[in-house]
Amino acid sequence: MTNEKQIYSDKIPNLRLWHDATSLAQAEFCPRSYQHRILENWSTHNDNIHLLFGLLYHDGLEHFTLQHHLHKVPYEDALQDTFAFCQRELKKRKWVDDLPEKNDHTLIRSVIWYLLHYQNEAYIPYEYEVGGQKKLAVELTFAIPLEDKHNLLIEDHTIGGHMDGVLVNKNDPEDIWIQERKSTKKTLNTEFPTQNGYDPSTQVFLYSWAGAQILPEPVYGVMLDVTQTTVNFSRFRRYLILKNQEQLAEVERNIRSTIASLEMYAQENYWPQHTRNCWSCPFKKVCSEPESVRKSILNKNFVQSVWNPAEVRS
Repeated sequence: MTNEKQIYSDKIPNLRLWHDATSLAQAEFCPRSYQHRILENWSTHNDNIHLLFGLLYHDGLEHFTLQHHLHKVPYEDALQDTFAFCQRELKKRKWVDDLPEKNDHTLIRSVIWYLLHYQNEAYIPYEYEVGGQKKLAVELTFAIPLEDKHNLLIEDHTIGGHMDGVLVNKNDPEDIWIQERKSTKKTLNTEFPTQNGYDPSTQVFLYSWAGAQILPEPVYGVMLDVTQTTVNFSRFRRYLILKNQEQLAEVERNIRSTIASLEMYAQENYWPQHTRNCWSCPFKKVCSEPESVRKSILNKNFVQSVWNPAEVRS
């Protein structure tokens, strides 16, 4: 059996054995993009800004949740402590704030305003026990061995990831949702999830499927909390994306099919283009040139940053 922390295969070079929503979505989008983004770790400068903003945003909200809901710090005290925490974290992190809607000010404003906006809501963090110790399902890391029901795969694979959290309605213990938080500068209208690739999406499907695997109670789906971040304001809207058992069974089949394709590409050591998606791909200028010059284009226009989906966050 594959060790759950083993990221790459010993048998087939460039075959990842640990997959998350990001890597699976890249593979579905385009194998060549998967090669550059996941295997070679290339990304744009703006990708790094969005990633760092998202990590700091989640860290701030996680800090408040643990202080208030786990350690029972009074709400106002936890809010003030979270403000100070965000300030400390911003000083420690390498932060390049050359996007007007994503900087120190908009980050702290979004964290504090989010907490005030949902101060009196009915949903609270889901509680579970590990070794007799109470824990909250916040930044919940999961690793699920993928069952190869039809002998499609050469290797053993693991599906992993990090859920922002699991929420339960304090008035209805069966009302359970996977929580996912996103930030955007786009307007939060009724059709936002379908217009911006969240429903359907690899991440929403995978987290719904994973929740059904790791939680003792069934979940309804994903609660998508979106923050619209602009220069002058932060706005919030919640979307409920339900998924049933029939859909979740199909998710698992899709995952196996995608990974079987990755095994084939890795064996051939060739990652083909899906040219129909080139128009929206950051690597389109790379792939439009001969293979012999692509590495120099990548070095000139992209940065390398390693993303390890197996890293435990909490």
